[in-house]
Amino acid sequence: MSQTATKMACAQLVREINTLFKQGEMIDPFTLARLTKAADNCRTSEPLLAFLALGRIACLEHNPSKMETYHKMMVNTAPDNPRCHLFYSISLRSFGFFSEACQRAKSAFDLDPDDKDIVQNRIRAEAAAGRFRKAARLMNFSINANMPLTVRQFDFIKEVTYLLTEAQIDDVQTEALQQTAMALLDEHQIYPWGSLRFPMVRMALIPDVENGNPSPSAVPVPVVLEWHIQINADEQTIAQLNNQLAQRVAADDQFKSVTQWIHFQLISKQGGRHGNNIFFA
Repeated sequence: MSQTATKMACAQLVREINTLFKQGEMIDPFTLARLTKAADNCRTSEPLLAFLALGRIACLEHNPSKMETYHKMMVNTAPDNPRCHLFYSISLRSFGFFSEACQRAKSAFDLDPDDKDIVQNRIRAEAAAGRFRKAARLMNFSINANMPLTVRQFDFIKEVTYLLTEAQIDDVQTEALQQTAMALLDEHQIYPWGSLRFPMVRMALIPDVENGNPSPSAVPVPVVLEWHIQINADEQTIAQLNNQLAQRVAADDQFKSVTQWIHFQLISKQGGRHGNNIFFA
């Protein structure tokens, strides 16, 4: 096979794996074995594509250790390639390593701040990690650079930032909230689950019917941030995890004012409500 044909075959393999990665469905072991063998065959001629393919296969296998190993090999092979950091960031986010995903997203951004895909990924990474003010600053950067941005995303981040500013809740607190939830999941070796159809992170601004919170003037109706992380577990396990999470949050003084304004829960596939203004990551 010629060098060009080999490169095309490896690129096609990555596209096939990425399609499966985005769908988020369970893959049978025979398919995983076939894909792994094909990716290994690309190592000599196309190492970056091979490491990306193997890293994404590790995501399909729900193996975070292997995912990190292959993505680090890709980054070490081409440390100045912003796409290597971009793809690593996306894979980290697929396991719920939201804060780590932000670091890789920043590495990609530092290498190429003019790439709209890199900027968009960083906005989503920062928001998923609870760094809403940083996401808002990046959103303004994107607007000033005439990069595409959906109205829904713009409105959501703007309103959440205003809401939390009025409530005197900063990014440190909101990031710590998601880190508390992810630490709990890690203890049980459970990772977030998501796909294009059923996104892993769902956020919505909804009316607070429980506490009757006063509404900030710029957000006249929705006054609570509903923040859901989707996991692949049965309802009983999810209920137990949410109880444990609520206990940890209640015991931590930094969250005393946070829970009045943010309702954070772990949910099952297709679980949770949908507000009028929702953000997926």
